[in-house]
This record gives sequence, structure tokens and C-alpha cells, in this order.
Amino acid sequence: MTDLFEFFTTNHHKAYSFLPYDLYYEEDGKYVLEMAVSGYTDNDIEIEWANNRLKISGKREKVDDNRTYLYRNIAKRDFKTSFSIARNCNVTGAKIDNGILKVFIEHIVPEEEKPKLIQITK
Repeated sequence: MTDLFEFFTTNHHKAYSFLPYDLYYEEDGKYVLEMAVSGYTDNDIEIEWANNRLKISGKREKVDDNRTYLYRNIAKRDFKTSFSIARNCNVTGAKIDNGILKVFIEHIVPEEEKPKLIQITK
């Protein structure tokens, strides 16, 4: 778990993104990347997974609402971010729930890298 997390956080994203995110371990080599995407829908977000690079981008349709704002701080701009993820990982799915994008990542250990029990013969 630590190797994946260190790889993820030290080689993580190129900043075109203003969105905060968390990465946590669930169980059995499964991780979840959570990103705050309040105001974006599943149609606004594109997720691409190739060559151990996870790219997430969002485009919002520009709406001229003709309002006079006294204070405006809710982000309504496009974003792009990308993450390098350790080898032997696979992005298995994604969903948006209550303004949080969840991307599911699984670390797969190949058979040849799994520990083997050696029998002692007499």
C-alpha cells in the first residue's frame, strides 16, 4: 500500500486543477480517489486511463445568467488534472455522488510476484 501511495502522491498531478482530492485505501489492494466536483455532472467530466496515467477533465457549459454578483466564489470553469499511478494498477470504475467524484483503483499483484511457501523436504 505504501509504495502505491508514495508513487501516487510524489508523481501525481499536473496542475490545471483547482479541485481538492483525497486518496484512501479500502481493502485487498483497492483504493479510491475522491475529488470534489460540486456543480459538475457526469456529462461534464471525462476520465481517461492509459499507460499508467489517469486524466480527469471537466467542461461546463457557459451560461450567461445576467446576475449582478456581490461576491462570486463558486468555480464554474473547466479543469484538467492527471495522475501517474504505479504499474500493476487498474482503474476499475468511477461514479459521482453528492458532488464527489470517486475513481476506483485496484492494485493487482502478478502471480510471479506473490510470495510462495517453500516446503522443506526430509
